[in-house]
Amino acid sequence: MTTPTHNGMNTEAHPNREDVEFRALPNPMINDASPFFRAAGAQLEAASRARTADELIQLLNSAPGACAPSAGDAFYPGCSSDYELDEFLQGWEIDYIEAPYFWKATAPDGSRIEYIEGDVRKV
Repeated sequence: MTTPTHNGMNTEAHPNREDVEFRALPNPMINDASPFFRAAGAQLEAASRARTADELIQLLNSAPGACAPSAGDAFYPGCSSDYELDEFLQGWEIDYIEAPYFWKATAPDGSRIEYIEGDVRKV
């Protein structure tokens, strides 16, 4: 028996693990009253459409309420919740993960990013 995975990560404990398309995940942050969570939710929704590192960076930076990047090409603040950026990257492969705040991924076109504590950088 195989363990259900998404982007190479164990999804067995995820409440929606039966969903083939993770972009269909309910995103309560998008309707949250807090501007911070609304912005983070908008970034996740946008990120689900990215097929290249450049597209991801552009979509994260152009989402309503997005924080300006400081040490990377884009910034996603993370939310310490069940909904994190790597779960919304459709067709991407997670190449390396040390912790939820440090991982590397490859886009469907072969371009790569690194995520470190919110900073998204093309590598």
